[in-house]
Order: sequence, then structure tokens, then C-alpha cells
Amino acid sequence: MLGSKGPSTRARGGLWLRWLLRFQGTVDLLALAVPLLSVETIGRLHAALGLGEFPQAAIAEYLSRNLPLLVALHGLLLWGVATDLVRYRPLIPLLGWSAIAHGAWLVLIDWQARLPGWWVASEGPLRALLGGAMLVLLRGVPRVDLSRSDRSRSDPTQSDPTQSDPTQSDPTQSDPTQSDPTQSDPTQSSSGDGLRSV
Repeated sequence: MLGSKGPSTRARGGLWLRWLLRFQGTVDLLALAVPLLSVETIGRLHAALGLGEFPQAAIAEYLSRNLPLLVALHGLLLWGVATDLVRYRPLIPLLGWSAIAHGAWLVLIDWQARLPGWWVASEGPLRALLGGAMLVLLRGVPRVDLSRSDRSRSDPTQSDPTQSDPTQSDPTQSDPTQSDPTQSDPTQSSSGDGLRSV
């Protein structure tokens, strides 16, 4: 009975991984709204989060509009991976470990930047936790070697060895241009008959 629960548990792990990638991807895609906000609105949100007054500098506006686009691009990537977990399985460990490393760096950066405590305790650890969950749930995705099947579909020169080449004729079939030696030439038979008649 324990063996029968194994495949279903692994299948549920793959299903949870798909929803995890979609959830995180959707949250990241919400960052697309930030570049559309005015500078005044960004400043009010900045103050409401306890980050103080928004800097009136070109680099501050540039980063506040450019970085959300990168976050949204990451979310789009997660949605793409979630469409086919088996095909993109080799990419998921990279996403998981990079999320863990990114989360660790975020904790250090947020602490050095003297951001609010709730920010330091949530942003980096949450990112690392999601990365670890990817690696754990990845066990429910089967390993499939797609390289051989992809090459056979993409390279038309790799044909099935069980199928014969149409350009190579069957050796059991005789060439119509080569006559059967058992059959005599009608011209030779007629000449022979004429000699005998003479």
C-alpha cells in the first residue's frame, strides 16, 4: 500500500510546483503597474512603506521604473516554465538555487540599507523559501531524456533503421534489363533453325 501512494504523491508534488510557479509569476507580473505610476504616486507609496521621502533624482526615478520591468520579466519566465515542467525540468534547479542565493543577498543588502525590520525579515527570506520549495517539489516531476526524440524530429537524415532506403532495391528482385539466362534469345533460336533447315 505504501508503494501505491508513491506515484500519486510525486504527481501531487509536480502539480504543487506548477501552481507555485504560477503564483510567484503572477505576483512578479504585478510589478508592471509601477512604471505606469506618476512620480508623485511613487513618492507617496515610498513614504507609506516607511522608507522616508522619495529622492528627487534621475537615477531614483530610473531605478523605480526599470527594476519592476525586470521583476515582471522574471514572472513571465516562471509562467513559461510552468507550461511544461517535464521539458523545462533542467531549468528549475537553476531557478531554485538562484532564488535561494538572491534571498540571502537581499537580507544583507536590506540590512545595510537600513530598511524597516519587517522588510528585511520578509523580502529575502521569502524569496529563499520559495526557491527551496521549488527544489523540494521538483522531485514530483519525472526525468525524461528529450534530446534523442528532439534530434530525430529535427534532423530528417536520421531515419528509422527498420525502414529500408527506397533508393536501394530488393536484392531478390531482378533487374528487368538483365535477362534470364535460362531464356533463349528469339533471334538466336531462329538463326539456329535456319541452319538446321539448310
